[in-house]
Amino acid sequence: MLDIILQIILVLLVFVVFTHFISKRKNVKTYWHILSMVRSKRFVPLLDNFVVFKKALSFFATLGLISGFGIIAIDFLYARKAKTKLKRIAILAFSFLVLYLLFYFLVSAMFENPLTNSPKELMSAFFALGGFALVTLYFLADHAWYVVSRILTGQKSCAGVAPVIPGVQLPNVPIIVPLYAWIPLFFILIIHEGFHGILARRHKIPIKSAGVLLFGLLPVGAFVEPDDKELKKASERKKLEVFSAGPTSNLISALLLLLFLSIILVPVMAPLTDNITNIKKQSITELQMGDVDQNITFCNQVFDSSAYSVMKKGMILEKVNGVDVNIYEDVAEQLSKTWKKPTEFELLDKNTGEITKITLQSNELGKFGFDVNEILDPSYKFPENYELVLFLRSLFYGILLWFFMLSLAAGMLNFMPIEPFDGGKIAKIMFMPYLGFMKKTRKEKELWIQGFLWKIFLILLFLNVLPMFL
Repeated sequence: MLDIILQIILVLLVFVVFTHFISKRKNVKTYWHILSMVRSKRFVPLLDNFVVFKKALSFFATLGLISGFGIIAIDFLYARKAKTKLKRIAILAFSFLVLYLLFYFLVSAMFENPLTNSPKELMSAFFALGGFALVTLYFLADHAWYVVSRILTGQKSCAGVAPVIPGVQLPNVPIIVPLYAWIPLFFILIIHEGFHGILARRHKIPIKSAGVLLFGLLPVGAFVEPDDKELKKASERKKLEVFSAGPTSNLISALLLLLFLSIILVPVMAPLTDNITNIKKQSITELQMGDVDQNITFCNQVFDSSAYSVMKKGMILEKVNGVDVNIYEDVAEQLSKTWKKPTEFELLDKNTGEITKITLQSNELGKFGFDVNEILDPSYKFPENYELVLFLRSLFYGILLWFFMLSLAAGMLNFMPIEPFDGGKIAKIMFMPYLGFMKKTRKEKELWIQGFLWKIFLILLFLNVLPMFL
């Protein structure tokens, strides 16, 4: 423990020295001796190269507004301008149905939470009504209720939200973001801020500067500074497009990556994947059952293990769903086909020669409670640089995986309807027409909107992070 503390202190000292060194440059402003904002006008002209796609950019930003705020955005942009109330209702009803079905069939599976068992129907309804802005608040509320219910019964739980710090394990947070996730995180921030700048230039709003935010040596953020006076003069539609551009670019990036993986990368990498698979099959003699757990603990919650007392350590796994399995990837492929459904296993007891066929149902986590060990042939000689190729391939796919997950998270989070998130700036404009009954000035209404939403958010945030301190 002492070694870790000393290493952290040493790293922080290096960061402070580096920050002090670059603070002497004119385009650098430092904060707390360790944070630096490095400004430059050099990259601003690059933004203008994308402005030629004016219609595409506006369409892209409008699509983002709808994904961020659901039928609230559709009503603000289109439906409230309808000539009759009936037509307005028809537009909203049809839009609700389309958004509901899109989320239900294409997106909802990614947000299944085994701890709270949130129904897909409810998630889809919230998305259709208020987009990712409302869905994110729903996730916070859903997990907050889970935390409270666990505390009231004297049980612990996991935090619902936590800061993303690659390489750092936080208390009561079941996921550790690997150190290499700094790479995709940096590009996600550049894309986010870059598209704010591109949409600003698309609407002829000047950009003062662009740059990066450094924590010591590490780039932890990016920024684009539009001319505030010109931005305030812009129409509501233009402001909305500028504000939505950042989170929309993150969501689109995640979608494009999925398409890139399935259409281009997987076919291109197929020869290498097949070669690695063949080498593994030649080097592995058998799949042996490892530990079989009595139960599985996740987020301080205990889940059943259907494999316990049925499977035994040392047994040989020969088939899954009637298909021969020779390496772990074969097992994973078969399990993915029967995810959370009954799965058939065929095992050999080497001591008795007896073959056992069993059908098991996975638990809420999709787990059975057993480990599989690949038994290596000691006489097999691996090709030269095989381990290096495996490492680089794993790193490459890991970076892409975290780019996808962090892009999705950044897009959703930034549609949160509170400032300083982009969604907060959007909400101040988009909710205004529905507050006509309030006898307040526009500024007072904006403050009321943010005050009301911030109170809800702070309560939910407190309950979600509470497990980190228990």
